Amino acid sequence: MGQIYKNCSEVVMWLGERITLHPDTRTLEEGHDRLRRFLETGIFACDRVFSEDYEDLLAFSIFYILSSDRHFGELPCFADDGLSSYGISHLFKAGFEMLKHIMNLPYWSRIWIVQEIVLPPKAKIAYGSINAPWDVVSQAALIFENHGGSCCIDQCARLSETVKSVLSDFSFNVRVVELTRMHRQIESKIGLSWLLRQHFHRKATDSRDKLYGVLGLVNSWSEDFKIIPDYTKTAREVYEDLTIRSITSTESFDMLVGETMRNEHFPSWVADWGQSTNDYRWRWEVDRSSMYHYYGATKGRKLSAELMLGSKLKVEGLRVSTINAISPLMTASSLNDSSTVTCQELLAMANLTNDEKQKYAGGGVWSDAYRRTLCGDLMLGIQGGLDNTMRKATSEERRMYQLWKSAVQDEVYETPNASDLLAIERFQASVMRATRNRKFFIAQNGFLGLGPSDMQFADEVYLLTEP
Repeated sequence: MGQIYKNCSEVVMWLGERITLHPDTRTLEEGHDRLRRFLETGIFACDRVFSEDYEDLLAFSIFYILSSDRHFGELPCFADDGLSSYGISHLFKAGFEMLKHIMNLPYWSRIWIVQEIVLPPKAKIAYGSINAPWDVVSQAALIFENHGGSCCIDQCARLSETVKSVLSDFSFNVRVVELTRMHRQIESKIGLSWLLRQHFHRKATDSRDKLYGVLGLVNSWSEDFKIIPDYTKTAREVYEDLTIRSITSTESFDMLVGETMRNEHFPSWVADWGQSTNDYRWRWEVDRSSMYHYYGATKGRKLSAELMLGSKLKVEGLRVSTINAISPLMTASSLNDSSTVTCQELLAMANLTNDEKQKYAGGGVWSDAYRRTLCGDLMLGIQGGLDNTMRKATSEERRMYQLWKSAVQDEVYETPNASDLLAIERFQASVMRATRNRKFFIAQNGFLGLGPSDMQFADEVYLLTEP
């Protein structure tokens, strides 16, 4: 199937027929020409010429308007009431409802659509005869996210929850596919575990197709790790075999990372990629999994595992310590969310005096150990490109941490300048990536760490090692 999409000149992503009493008999060319003429009028008001499919034309116009790379205040689809509300212009309300309907169509949730969009040289989405190039739709999603998270953040914060939810879901659904497409266009290596995580939220009638539906997108197969679809195996057998073969081939435990894809009927070490979820925790895990490639704990050594009788996985490990104390679960999702556990609270959990400058078991002082653990020892870079890049945290972030601590934890309400605000937002973004759905723990040996949500008192901490 993948080869068919690669060899075609263009794919039309058919979203279905319009909601109308009269059938749409126009061709795609006629529908696109009709949208072009509607956009050229620049009036966006319903009249005799465009009354028949007015809502559809408005919805597709929103794609073009958002893709124009202008600030929210310059876009005709938004309106400011001059008070506290910022939302959809009255001219575009019908179009916004149609956009909401289009983005809620089951099409967007299916696993098989990814290769339809990613593999062909060109693609367009069509609803009835009204259609637009995928490039326009993807640009709209990327630009909305960039403006909403930077120069237009104030207007974005004032959008109603309904409007923000619809536009954010639109942006997310499109960006996840576009990210895969962009990686293929620049010939980046695309591995199977990355694809499974990125598209874990999608659905398939057969749970095994959550794996088989992305095989055609992988471009970095090793000689001994090429998956051939086999529908004689059960889903558990498929994903158990996938995990073992991944460890053997890549000599890493990348496939073992994560919580949300676990299945109580599978062995604990096997991820059930056949599930689908819109659970927000899955998005957090996708973000956090990208951090692990920046670490070098194994120093290039290869890891391995052995499958034992009873579907038990044998690995080599070094016992480090036992967990003595566990913090509450952290779920911070915005700059205004102060649910992150403080250094003072951790010191109290460890039965230590309230002095951040006291010596830490691993060297240095507690405040530095807390700061580095808080952000996973990585700082998120400036947004842009395919992914948000990260770099190792350094002592230079101490000032950034102090600004963040004052604004978020100490709640010192001093209006920061633009540079300081950017620093606070970057540090908060780094904190959220590392700590959402995680807990701090303090080990018996005095070390501080971050662990999974189901971590318990007296759990043991191990370092997995080479045989």
